[in-house]
Amino acid sequence: MLEIGNGAFRSVTQAQAHLSFWAIMKAPIIMGASLASLTPEILDVLKNVDALSINQDSLGTSTTMQHFC
Repeated sequence: MLEIGNGAFRSVTQAQAHLSFWAIMKAPIIMGASLASLTPEILDVLKNVDALSINQDSLGTSTTMQHFC
């Protein structure tokens, strides 16, 4: 469950990083905060079309780490 908006993150940058990792891992985007308590900045993070499109792409596979030697 996303912790964005629950007071777990002190900055918008931290919230962006959390959503980004969630998106690339193809984790279900389940918000655990009340919509009424979210700031406009945090709502903007949650509505980021680019991050959501990565999470919802048609392949449905998560990212993998690549090692280059």
